[in-house]
Amino acid sequence: MALTLSLAAIGCADVDSAMLFGGPDKGYLFTNDALPDGYPYQIDESNVSLFTLQSDDNGDKADIYCLYVGDPERISIDTIILFAHGNAPNLDDFWPKIVQLANLGGLHRFGVLAYDYRGYGKSEGRSTGHGTMMADINTCLDWLKAKGLESHRFVLLGESLGSIPGTYVAGESSIMKPMSYIFEVPQSTADAIAHDATGLSLPSSMLTDFNFDLISPMSSYTGALLWMHGTEDKTAPVENARLVFDAHNGVFKKAVVIEGAPHGLREFMGIEQWGQEIENFILLDL
Repeated sequence: MALTLSLAAIGCADVDSAMLFGGPDKGYLFTNDALPDGYPYQIDESNVSLFTLQSDDNGDKADIYCLYVGDPERISIDTIILFAHGNAPNLDDFWPKIVQLANLGGLHRFGVLAYDYRGYGKSEGRSTGHGTMMADINTCLDWLKAKGLESHRFVLLGESLGSIPGTYVAGESSIMKPMSYIFEVPQSTADAIAHDATGLSLPSSMLTDFNFDLISPMSSYTGALLWMHGTEDKTAPVENARLVFDAHNGVFKKAVVIEGAPHGLREFMGIEQWGQEIENFILLDL
């Protein structure tokens, strides 16, 4: 979500578009053949479901595409990871990561639900900020709850852009709050993005309608928190995210801050170490 803004040249709608990098899907190829050569994780392709759900933002409705890896009939008994992905065009970009999450500690150990925000991949409509993003993630929560998921088996991973709806779910959801929240390379507030992008101490409301502040909902989250970040992240500066981490007063929290790591934290750490940190964290509450 790095932005280069010219205050005289652009308006709120242009900034919103610059912040949200949705794009067409690359075929939605969720198979083992679509994984990188030599990838250490595979899936049973019969346990892959691609479907749509209708997201409703106060009457602004759109069908969003969802990907479930696992057996939907076991959602009432399995531990489920809801993955709110980062700011890349579509779910295809996150397929290897989704497969790894499903296989942490064993083949299909966890069910994983991921989704494309409005305007990303094949999802209809356009993401315009907090309202649409919350409508999309709440639609996924409603589906999981209807399938029998309960809070004590619910793990939420909010990566980068996905940390925005993720943190509001963790702190404020009336549908279901997670027992464990993984907060990966997050932003903190829209004001922080505006300041980092312009070098000016301006409120984000002067630049964009996409306003959020993760400090407040994080202060209300009482479950376990894992924060993962790199010290050389230029897209989501670690100092901004630390403010959100420090606001958490729940049952447990751990910071994994990697010296020298950029925004591509998982690749810098190595996928095995990244996965081990997450597996160990989830097991705290199982």
